[in-house]
Parts: sequence; structure tokens; C-alpha cells
Amino acid sequence: MKPTEPFAAGRRIQARAGAISIATVVALLVALIVLTFVLNRMTKAPESALPATSAGALADLAIVKMNDIDDARIGSSVAIAGKVLDLFPPPADSKRPYGLKVADDTGEKTINFWQTEYDQIQGKDVLVGASVRVRVAVSSYQGKLQLKLAHGQDLEILDSAAAQTPAQKAAAAYEKETPLAAPRDFSRGRSVPSTSLSVGQVTVAQQGQTLRVRGRVDSVRAPAEGTQQPFAVILKDGEASLRVTYWSNVNDVITVKPTPGALFEMEGIVEVYRETPQLRVKSGYKVKLVDDVPASAPAVDVSQAVPVASITAAEKGQTRVVKGTLGAPRALRGGVAYALADDSGTIDLVLWESIIPVEVLGALGEGAQVAAIGEVGEYEGKLQIKAAKGYSAMVVP
Repeated sequence: MKPTEPFAAGRRIQARAGAISIATVVALLVALIVLTFVLNRMTKAPESALPATSAGALADLAIVKMNDIDDARIGSSVAIAGKVLDLFPPPADSKRPYGLKVADDTGEKTINFWQTEYDQIQGKDVLVGASVRVRVAVSSYQGKLQLKLAHGQDLEILDSAAAQTPAQKAAAAYEKETPLAAPRDFSRGRSVPSTSLSVGQVTVAQQGQTLRVRGRVDSVRAPAEGTQQPFAVILKDGEASLRVTYWSNVNDVITVKPTPGALFEMEGIVEVYRETPQLRVKSGYKVKLVDDVPASAPAVDVSQAVPVASITAAEKGQTRVVKGTLGAPRALRGGVAYALADDSGTIDLVLWESIIPVEVLGALGEGAQVAAIGEVGEYEGKLQIKAAKGYSAMVVP
């Protein structure tokens, strides 16, 4: 071997080592790129997430009837259309969503959404009573179908200013000419407390304040023909009563007119007449039907109550009456749960807002003695009573 040959061999070995090092770096870079791509795919929003609908695009979607929305549509989005019956803002400091009750000629559904989506809705001040077209996501929670609004632009109010009746236009003009000292949107649940007051809680000390009041309609008096008197409605809650007044242009806008026996919620300014508080309503959109079931609706038969400890898993699906003391409430998506305790034990009492009247939910609270009727169920290994539809829970002495 020539003396230069070892040096040449060494250079060839170094060249091969350099090539291997470069190949290794390239392989590592390729692997890093592939890993980054995979991670991006894994963190990408799911395809089921609904992008906001562009203006006018809702008109191109096929409308699905309420009674055609079933389990087969879970995981998909559908377009529905109907009339808004009511808007339920969440109670103050709660974790509950908004609830928008919409009905068509086949039934009614409640659409849930949060404050972010609510703020995105165009024209939300006139939602109640309006005809709307909405795209919703269909999902399931605790075995029940849920409709969710993913973005405020997915809700379109179909009633236009051009389609308003002369009375509606007059009411709108009246509101613009005589604004409140501090304009308030009651449906937002922000400017006034989201929990309405009972009739007996309105006092002369609240003169000039804007309040939401709830009570049963005792009587309705329309103005005599040819006079400029207002409508006068008497709301009652037990022995307490409150006179509510509004003018004809306000009455023309009210979707569901007050009728004796029905539970209504009204927002207005407190005035004092002959040392007695009364409420003056300035917008027909602030008069809402809460429940048309009379107060004499059948109550829970307390005599049928069974000890909590006697309820077993073998009774799932059966109806039972329980009586006891409520613990602290726990907010659920679309409802609330209380731990109900009697002398024998404790069981969860679950009440869904979609089937329990608002006045029933409002009467319940921690420490209250209640009786309730519902179906025995089980969740995460714990037995529960799922309150039946309607007046299925009541406060007892």
C-alpha cells in the first residue's frame, strides 16, 4: 500500500460519516414535520362544529319539522322554523344557559345557548312572539334530545319592519318618543334582576324603578269605548294584589293576552297612586305568558310518600312520591338537582326546566320542606327521582 492510501481511505470514511449525519438530520426533520402535521390534525376542531351561517344562507336550508327531530339526527345540524313562545334567561350567578322555546305546527322545542351566542343575535329585543328560522345542532344529554345554537348568526328573525302591523309600528314609535330614563332590555337579564318579584314584594319605596313582576291574572279591564283610559290588569299572589296598566298600542303588540287564572310576567315602571304601588307597562314585548295552567292544578298527594331508604334499584322506571328537606341546589344543563333528605336517607331530586313550570322551580330552595312525585332513575350508580312533568313538586308545611 502506498503511503497516501491510508489518508485517502480516511477521507472516504469521513465523507461517508458526513453523508450519514446529513441523512440522519434530514430524517429527523421529516419526522418532526410529520409529527407536527399529526398533532395539528388531532387538535383541529371537529368537523361537527358548526361555523356561523352567513347572512341569507339560512333561507337555502331545508326546514325540518319539530316532530321529525329524533335520535337518528343526533350529531347533525338541522334547520327549524317557528314562532318564539318565550325566552328564559339564566338566573343571576347561575351556570345555566338561555332557553328559547320555539313552536311550529307539529310541536315545540327549547333551544339552548350561552351569553356569547345571545349577544350575537340580531334583533333579539323582539325575539318573543317573532317568527324565526334557526340552524341548531342536535345532541343528547342524559338520554334526552337537546337543540343547541352554535352561533347567534344561525338565528334569523323573519318578521321585518315592513311586515309590521300599524299597531306594532305605533308601539315602536311610542317607545322611541318616550324612552325610559335608563333604557333596559329585560330579556337580557342584565339591567334588572333575572329573577322576577312576586306581587307582594312591590312597594311604594320602589317608585320610578323598572321591575319584573310575576303573578296570576285576577281580572282584565279593557278601556271603555270612546275613552282614553288604559287597560287595567290585576295580578294576584295569595292575598297580595297589584294593578298593572298599559295603553292600547301596547296591548296590540302583546302576543298572548292576559286572561284570568293564567300566570303572567310583566315588566314596567313602578308608580304610586293613592299611596298604593302599581306598574305601568310601556312595551307589549314585556308582557309574557308563563303558564296557562290554573293555580288549582292537582298537587302532589303527600299521603303516598315513601321513605327514601325504601327505594331500590329494582324500582327504576316506576313512579314514587317522596317528602323531605332540600339540600343545596346543583346546576345541570337544562335543570337543577337537589339532595332530598328524610329521616331514612337521602336521594337526588332532579327537575328539568323544559317540563317543570317556572313557578314551581322558583318556589324551591335549600332548606325547603317539599313533596315531589317522579320516576325512579339512576345516574353514575346513584338513585334519583326525576320529577314528573308539570306541578310535580311543592313546598309543604
